[in-house]
Amino acid sequence: MFGFLQNLSFDQISFWVGFVAGALGLWLISKLIPAIPGLREGIRNRSKKTRSRLTLSNAERLRQETLFYVQGLHLASPLFSLDEIIVEPQILASPAVVDPGSEGLPADIQSLTIPYLPDWPELASRYSAKTISLGEALSGGANLILMGHPGSGKTVTLASLICQIVRGDEKIPKLAGMLPIYIHVANLHHDDQSSKSPLDLIRIAVHSYADSWSANRLEGVLAQALQTGRALILVDGLDEVSPSIHQEVISFLKELTRSYPKLRLIVSSTPDNFSGLTEMGLIPVAMAAWNEHIYFKFVRKWSRNWYRYIRPTISEDIEQVDPRLLNAWLLADNPVISPFDATMKVWAAFAGDTLGPSYVEAIESYIWRLTNHLAKSRPGLEDFALQMVASLEIALDLRRARSWKAEFDAEDSESNSQPTRTQKIQLRRGKKIARKLPGVLPDLLENGILIERTEGRIAFSHPLIMAYLASAALTEAPVSHFLSNQPDWSGKSSTMLFMAASRDVSPEITELLSHDDDPLQRNHLMIGRWLRYIPQSTSWRTQAMRVIAAQLQRNNFAIGLRARLLSALLLSGDQGVSVLLRQISHTSDIQFKQISALGMGFLLDSKALSRLQELLADPEPSIFHAACLALVRIGNQQAFEILGTSLLNGTEEIRRSVAEALALDPKEGHAILKEASQMEDLLVRRSAVYGLTQINEPWSIEILEKLAVDDKQWVVRAAATQAVEEKETIDPGTPRPFQELHEIPWLIAFAGERGMGIAPGKPAQNLLLSALGEGSSEQQIAALNYLKLNPDRNALPLIYELLEQGADDQQEAAFNTLWYNSAAGIDITASASKSMI
Repeated sequence: MFGFLQNLSFDQISFWVGFVAGALGLWLISKLIPAIPGLREGIRNRSKKTRSRLTLSNAERLRQETLFYVQGLHLASPLFSLDEIIVEPQILASPAVVDPGSEGLPADIQSLTIPYLPDWPELASRYSAKTISLGEALSGGANLILMGHPGSGKTVTLASLICQIVRGDEKIPKLAGMLPIYIHVANLHHDDQSSKSPLDLIRIAVHSYADSWSANRLEGVLAQALQTGRALILVDGLDEVSPSIHQEVISFLKELTRSYPKLRLIVSSTPDNFSGLTEMGLIPVAMAAWNEHIYFKFVRKWSRNWYRYIRPTISEDIEQVDPRLLNAWLLADNPVISPFDATMKVWAAFAGDTLGPSYVEAIESYIWRLTNHLAKSRPGLEDFALQMVASLEIALDLRRARSWKAEFDAEDSESNSQPTRTQKIQLRRGKKIARKLPGVLPDLLENGILIERTEGRIAFSHPLIMAYLASAALTEAPVSHFLSNQPDWSGKSSTMLFMAASRDVSPEITELLSHDDDPLQRNHLMIGRWLRYIPQSTSWRTQAMRVIAAQLQRNNFAIGLRARLLSALLLSGDQGVSVLLRQISHTSDIQFKQISALGMGFLLDSKALSRLQELLADPEPSIFHAACLALVRIGNQQAFEILGTSLLNGTEEIRRSVAEALALDPKEGHAILKEASQMEDLLVRRSAVYGLTQINEPWSIEILEKLAVDDKQWVVRAAATQAVEEKETIDPGTPRPFQELHEIPWLIAFAGERGMGIAPGKPAQNLLLSALGEGSSEQQIAALNYLKLNPDRNALPLIYELLEQGADDQQEAAFNTLWYNSAAGIDITASASKSMI
């Protein structure tokens, strides 16, 4: 059986070599076995890094596509890219809040004198109140509500921020590497929305401009950014939609923030309604209005690009106005103007088709310019707009679009359109021009008056264009018949505005003005905002002006409400307002003197200089602050002589106020401060320091640093040193995330004063109400500041009590709290005190 072994032979050298090799192999394997998990982990890590690099590359590609798309998110996109025409948007700096017991924060003359009016920012902007960029507002870590009325520039502000992030702007280092995701609410609304996840809805909305991506690939990039906290979601258009769609969007955002708690979020909204957003911890910030300096920049940019790109393409047979005359005419108007109004007006002036001086006529010129070469398109557009307003929609699908009036499908659609760089801009806009659309629709999409949304739906380029055309379709219809039964929304209010500008709506206006029991005076202020669009000859205009002026002079109104009513009168353009202001400046009421001085400066009323000089000598700080601001605003030789005399001879408080006011005038004011910083009088030099502190220019910092070291008087050196240090600190007014109530230091101190502890939840809320009712004036104001964005219906009776009986600063805080609560969806009228009416 084993005989074969007898004949077995082998080479001994080969045997021992094999034996040693096998032994070494076994030894190596025994050593490698413990390292195998580490090797596997290393392979997995390298795989993750490879996937991460691929995802990063995809994220960067999506950033670039988003950047490309937002270059067309403005009204003049058929002519220019956003980069070519944009004036950097700004928001009003939020007022700094001082907690009880803490050191007071430095306050400039504007924040001490001009009430913070997020729904009426024109007064602050005319006085060059402090502004910051949206990116700077995000630096405090809070998610934001971007408030602004239609046409205030919210979309361009969001687009500008996207450009800054993608290009790595050094001014916003905390947003470096973020993935900005732009979403318009019209692209979120779907028939089967309830069956889709938040990520699905975001992917569909983004796919409307990133259509080269596959669904899975796009979803992967978005999911990783959302999960890792690198996503910044910018939701636009919430201010345009009806209440039902508003609620759908809020539900989506709540689910989104629950699913991805690390994401950053900005939502644009109207100042009148941001219900549901503060519940998620979003902080409201307000768009700054344009003043004449910003408007001048815009006109110059438009002029430069018009003559560079557009003018060479226009036939030589068409007579062109000298650009110097055109610019002079536009700039001489010197309005407080919104970006929408500015675009309408300037475009009409350069195109040479201006129909008149009013803003409404500028809108008509815009529509005529884009439709006159498209036969019978205007009736179809009006009918389409009317369908939208009637159905409370801002986008309609093609099936409904095909049901428009027959004249919309005109065969004659030969284009004699205004020459533009259309093809290049179309790519920037990311549009898919659907030639399957009826009649002239493709041309209307190309020229920008209509735009495409998801699922083949069509919308107007701007909600004010939709409202204007809807009002034109209702020329003969009674207002009450069409709009009275609708809930409050932007489409309704804007359509009513344009109807009021074109027809007699006296009965409706009389009815609105008759209700003066609203503590926020919303009807009066709504009509007041319309006045700048209403012709002087309109029958009801005088009645409205008279009622608003009477409300302005009512006793026991918070200054914030008075300032809003004042703004309505100032923006109306009525010549009689300056006479009214000079009259009420002679009353004994401190607030009347303050707001009348601000109004006279707003209107550049040179006839009021002698009265302003008298107010400059008033012992009340709020009055001489306002007089200083008004004199600098008027800015003629006599005004600067009055200010110069006060800087040399006034009290220390007046000198400081004059210096801070002079900082607002880049030409004469800055020159005076430079000279004052070198004068022998140490009080003048120290006052100049306060003015230079308000100027964010290298030369002003250089002067302050020199004074801090070299000045021979220690009081000047100390003031300059403090000024330099303040410039290096973070702005205390930058929005911060909500703080838990039981962790707020001043409330903890309030509990300690009563020998109590403070627990989360209901006990902390009850303690807050106790502070509101029984605390010191500072504690009551601090409680009101918390309740602004964290409403409690149980607090309303106490708030009304302070509004009626409190001191001026308590009244103002109470009014602001009611205003914010109302915008957050709280019914504030249920607890209104009848005695205050």
